[in-house]
Amino acid sequence: MARRTETRVKSKTGPTPDDVARRACELYEARGGEPGADLDDRFVQNENVVRLPMEPTAKRPELPARKTRRTAHVTSTPDTPAPQLFCPACDRPLVYRQTVIGGVKPLERWDYFECGACGPFVYRDRTRALRRA
Repeated sequence: MARRTETRVKSKTGPTPDDVARRACELYEARGGEPGADLDDRFVQNENVVRLPMEPTAKRPELPARKTRRTAHVTSTPDTPAPQLFCPACDRPLVYRQTVIGGVKPLERWDYFECGACGPFVYRDRTRALRRA
């Protein structure tokens, strides 16, 4: 396969950055040898200017370290009551035991139930799933 070579055509629209830098150096040397040497003569000190002393800015107060883990909140009287559920194995009503609220945002909720014949169950509020504990 033949390799295609590109030729770039440079159009002359103005001076190159090197030309600008070279000309700037020439002008600086002609005016005294240092960049901006002639500019100091043009500025007039305003006598009405108030100069305030520079003081270090006040430090922001130290914030307590962010908690990386939240502790679970266990209750038997949640704000929203637990649903009335039946055992998936024997169809008996499940007895409510406790609710655990925790996790990171959004907070999760688990309701713990017990069947007299089949044992403990956990109902996860977000997924609305009941499983054996």
